[in-house]
Amino acid sequence: MTSPMKKPNKSATAVLAAIDRLAREDRLAAATTALISEYAHVSEGVMFRHFTSKEAIIESWIESRSGRLGVALSGMATGRAGLLRFIADQIESGDALSLLFCRHANCARLDELRMKARTELARRVAELPGLPAGVKAESLADSLWQALCRAWKDPEGDNARALRATLPWETETAPPQTFPPAKLVERLALSASGFVFDPVGGSSFTANETGIAVLRMLQDGA
Repeated sequence: MTSPMKKPNKSATAVLAAIDRLAREDRLAAATTALISEYAHVSEGVMFRHFTSKEAIIESWIESRSGRLGVALSGMATGRAGLLRFIADQIESGDALSLLFCRHANCARLDELRMKARTELARRVAELPGLPAGVKAESLADSLWQALCRAWKDPEGDNARALRATLPWETETAPPQTFPPAKLVERLALSASGFVFDPVGGSSFTANETGIAVLRMLQDGA
């Protein structure tokens, strides 16, 4: 089988870099050879000395970039930290995510590559300890895939920043509030029996002797 790229050189490298840009901008599906030439700063005549067709350019791009993605996936460290490191690296680079999420025009090879990458990510997610109870690993992997797509579209956005440190199904637990708000403490009616009543909100609760003493101290200091 003849390689789609005849002879790699500086011009051919520029053409593949142009595909990187077009994919990042999600313009690959509608890219023409004229547009590729414009992005590469290489004339179409020179471009076709190295590639037999537009399809050959895309094939060469997939061949090159899928190799990088494969290395990143196979070299991913195990566990949550390894997965987060992989995610952060891919958001930073962008090229692999472009390979996974840019729109394209009926490229079966790209679809196959995406399925393999998604399957591998799902496997990694399923191996994580402490996954939410009652939720299938496949569903969590889907949420990760969608979050990666959003991060690819806006690598400087809030979603991308959060995804570098937190998996989509993880939520930060707010630290417990040690004392109620000062305004609430001021109005509480306290009894020696431990009964506490909020005359404004209408709620009530009980507290032990220490709790009552602390609330009285807070009221005195308000």
